[in-house]
Amino acid sequence: MKKAKLIINVEQELFPDQIKILNEHYDMFERVNIPSKKLTKSEVADMVTSLNKSGDDIVIRSTLPILMSELQKQNVKFKVFHNESRKKKVLQSGKIIYPVARYGWELI
Repeated sequence: MKKAKLIINVEQELFPDQIKILNEHYDMFERVNIPSKKLTKSEVADMVTSLNKSGDDIVIRSTLPILMSELQKQNVKFKVFHNESRKKKVLQSGKIIYPVARYGWELI
């Protein structure tokens, strides 16, 4: 059975495209919530050690550079969700933002 640990911020949800992709690649996946508060380097290192022991694939949904760095340091392979689609949106205040697209995701 092919399993994955999904690393995601506790405040975020998966988009339907992302759930579909996970179900196509894995028999099951377990959500590993990253707290909203800042993690210390030590906490991240401990998390990576624990994730590596599971033997499951690691999939990252939330951008966390320190986690990716620690995974590389410990020579742990991982996949990330990627989406090149960004649409410019101008708010009433005039501020320009580029919200995350709901569709067009891929696992790389």
